Amino acid sequence: MARPSTATIVQYLTSQRSLPGDGRRRVVLLRSEPRWDDPAEHDWGEGHRARIVAGPSPLAVHELVLQHLAPAGGSDGLVLVVLTDREQAELDPAILARVYKQRIEIIDSWDVVRD
Repeated sequence: MARPSTATIVQYLTSQRSLPGDGRRRVVLLRSEPRWDDPAEHDWGEGHRARIVAGPSPLAVHELVLQHLAPAGGSDGLVLVVLTDREQAELDPAILARVYKQRIEIIDSWDVVRD
């Protein structure tokens, strides 16, 4: 399982028309090797920001999601992108209910380029 590049993640976020909007903090779970060595924060779309982090375990994903969505969790409108190799069945359904599309997304590079 490969780790997506920064450009691929930014293209994916930009292609998700329902992701930006109301200024709420959001979390996107992406299927990937749970490792991120590049800078954490990136601009995407028109004036949006994303923070990319690794979620190597179900507990790490749980904590990252809850921290980000907490009232004191950070900047409004910031999207947290969590890279994880966990299966959906390993994650708490209450956590999945709080993330974008209520699931772990798989980035298909061809779909991102096409969109």
